[in-house]
Amino acid sequence: MRTRSAWVSSLIVALSVLGAEARAEAAIPSSVAVVEIEDARHGLTEEVRARLSTHLRAEVGRSGVTVIAVAGTGPALSAVATSALVTTVTFVGRRLVVVGEIRDLETRAIVAQARAELEVPAGRTPESVTRALLTDLVAQLRGELALGTVRPLPPPDGTPETPQEVEPDPPPYVPPPPPPDDPPPRTPDRHVLHAGLEAEAGTFAGVAELGLATATADAFYGGAQVASWRTEARTFVGGLAFAVRKNTVLDTFYGLGQLSLVGNEARDMIGLVQIAPRNDAGGFVGVGQIGLLNMAAAEDDSRDSSLTHVALGRVGLGNVTHDDTYLGLELGLGNLGGRAHAHSLAHVAVANIFPEGNVTTGAQLSAVSVVGEDFTGGVQVGLLASTIRTFSGLGQVGVVSYVGNNLYREVFGIHVDNGDNDHETFRGLVQAGAFSMVDHDFRGVLQTAGLATFVDHEAYAFAQVAPLNYVGKHFCGVTQIGALNLTDRFTGAFQVGVASYVDKELVGVQLGVADLSNRMKGAQVGVLNVAAVAKGVQVGVVNMTGRLEGLQIGLVNYAKEGGLLSVTPIANVGF
Repeated sequence: MRTRSAWVSSLIVALSVLGAEARAEAAIPSSVAVVEIEDARHGLTEEVRARLSTHLRAEVGRSGVTVIAVAGTGPALSAVATSALVTTVTFVGRRLVVVGEIRDLETRAIVAQARAELEVPAGRTPESVTRALLTDLVAQLRGELALGTVRPLPPPDGTPETPQEVEPDPPPYVPPPPPPDDPPPRTPDRHVLHAGLEAEAGTFAGVAELGLATATADAFYGGAQVASWRTEARTFVGGLAFAVRKNTVLDTFYGLGQLSLVGNEARDMIGLVQIAPRNDAGGFVGVGQIGLLNMAAAEDDSRDSSLTHVALGRVGLGNVTHDDTYLGLELGLGNLGGRAHAHSLAHVAVANIFPEGNVTTGAQLSAVSVVGEDFTGGVQVGLLASTIRTFSGLGQVGVVSYVGNNLYREVFGIHVDNGDNDHETFRGLVQAGAFSMVDHDFRGVLQTAGLATFVDHEAYAFAQVAPLNYVGKHFCGVTQIGALNLTDRFTGAFQVGVASYVDKELVGVQLGVADLSNRMKGAQVGVLNVAAVAKGVQVGVVNMTGRLEGLQIGLVNYAKEGGLLSVTPIANVGF
């Protein structure tokens, strides 16, 4: 791995030098900043690097140029020099490669470049070899040697090379920061009545602040803040804020209300109403918001409101909430909630969409009603009435009444994460629709549909009534009534249909044209009755069982085991 890294380093150095061969003859500027030597492979100690940097500056100084000693190549470098010599030492095995570049600090162009490399002979230290290469490097930059030329090493003097104490390089010059700007003059306070083109006050206390264009105050205490274009206050305590374009309160509004022809905004509002095409409040306590779009605690809100949204109502084309709300009536073309718990007497809209929140309400009425987590309360009514997790209420009524998320995932390819599927449960009185579906358990009085009812797990109900009734695990109740009834287990009074099928065990009575069950404990009454094990009575035109422990009455009776005969007319008895 070390050999490969060395080969790559050599290649990089070689390429950089090849690019320099096409440049004009090297020359050292009259003034140059000599940057402390960089050690690319960390083969030199800090002390050695400091001594070599001092030697390099001395060699450059012998050329008659002004040398500026600097420690790095940061932004402060251009403040003290126009050119800089940047030198890099790289160890490739036992081979030393030294590259130097003179850079124009204004244009970032490389003015001159030199390169020297040599194997470190046995008995010589890397420091002594590097010192000689630095001397040749400067000679190349002065034009005394051709690019890449290295003179033979001077013979060692026979004395061990001892480190020399060197003074540390002075820190680079950093210009002082500019003096701070003078603070802006404080806006004067105003009292009683203040008017102007752009009425402005630090603190206003009085009757009214009137602006022909704008009216602003850091703190407003008064009856009215009025402007033809915009009003703004950090804190508002008083009566009414009115502006054609926008009323803004950066902190808290305490008063009667905000009225605008375009928009109202407050971090927190405690008052009566916000009336405008768009009303926006981080937190709201009052009578309500009336507008085209009413916002409460928007999802990207950075106002950090401490208030919960509490109001008698909100009326608008769109009502949007991303925090907990307590409302009387929310009426709009669309009511949208985020990760919040919405409490209300009623949500009425074309669409009530709460994709990631809980809803507690007396009624949710719309063409499309979707609750992303739990619904608690009265009724959920819509062409689509959907609760992703648990429905607890009086009833769910729609063309499609649905508790769960499998339909969205399997049919429409929409992934809805609602955690544990055990939460997908209906608890209430009635679920009704053209399609009534529950992904897990149904616990209620009646599940009915014009086309089909579906319960993926268990149904505990007085009745399940539809042309098609399906329960994936266990129906426990009084009756299933439909053209086709399907369940894994049935425990109840009657399963009534044109065809009824119980995959494992029937405890009760099957009534229909075709009654089929694996294990039957009770009775089957129909044209065709089939059971793998019949413990009870089969009454029909054709009765069939694998094992009979009871009575068969029909035109054709078949019992593979247990009967007096395998096939009999009229009746057969098994024990």
